[in-house]
Amino acid sequence: MTQQQFNEAIIEIANKIFSIREYSYGRRGAKFDPRRPNLMLSPCEKQRVEALEKKAMEILASYSAQ
Repeated sequence: MTQQQFNEAIIEIANKIFSIREYSYGRRGAKFDPRRPNLMLSPCEKQRVEALEKKAMEILASYSAQ
């Protein structure tokens, strides 16, 4: 994996996580609070965010092992 591929993969995952968190606030009519990003997440959204964070950590571990 090249540096460019690594960067793109991490940014893609981070954007997905941010979108889920931002949507959870918007769904309830609240403004996104970056200090407490997980406050409005439903249980299934929490699972998706945790899975994406785990995937990001796996990518980081595989990249740093090279």
